[in-house]
Amino acid sequence: MKTLGILAAMTLALASFADEKAIADKIGVDVLATTRTSDLKHFDHATGVRVGYDLSKRIGAVLEVDGSDFKGSVVENAFAGVKLTFPTGRVSPYLIGGFGMKFPDKEEYLAGGLGLSVAITEKVSVFSEALGEKSKRTSTTARFSVGVGYRF
Repeated sequence: MKTLGILAAMTLALASFADEKAIADKIGVDVLATTRTSDLKHFDHATGVRVGYDLSKRIGAVLEVDGSDFKGSVVENAFAGVKLTFPTGRVSPYLIGGFGMKFPDKEEYLAGGLGLSVAITEKVSVFSEALGEKSKRTSTTARFSVGVGYRF
């Protein structure tokens, strides 16, 4: 949890150096469906929410939570990271990476990967991404997500 707090503080500090756009114009919310697997035989499915903040046209900070059931922890994963976007019109490939924590056992992990976002309108987009997650205690996990995003 300490790691996520540090990343949130870094995000706020970097936001003070952002360009002249209004703060509301830099915020986005994504709803995503995620599948994780470490052996390509067993899959865990989850839904989540991601909040993003554009530090510049190409660099953004993201905070994400997801969960798959309401029996134990509602939040099963929390992630904080940086997104590097390469805008090419309506289609924008991107790299994403950062730190996360799996609950309820508080297992920290590093994650990184790539994605592709397609703008449907000026404010709405769809995206798909693939990330690898690696922690000290478990094997590498592949994570695949699809979702819909809205930019304010």
